[in-house]
Amino acid sequence: MNILKTGDRFVVTAKNLPKYTYEFVGFDMDDAGVGAGGTGCHYLVLKNLTDNTLTKVERAWFSKLQTGRSIVRMEG
Repeated sequence: MNILKTGDRFVVTAKNLPKYTYEFVGFDMDDAGVGAGGTGCHYLVLKNLTDNTLTKVERAWFSKLQTGRSIVRMEG
């Protein structure tokens, strides 16, 4: 998964954890401004469709090598 578009949905599984379905919402730009007290990060905002919550993640969250997560895009 190297390109995410608003509305893209995907299923995330990890060893010994429940399976979750997410939808890509967009970017959190509020934390982007280092000079304005932000961290300089551009968090990706995901909606957890399994429990109807929003979460913010860094790009590394999608790395199977770093996290052990399996992420599969849902088609159509």
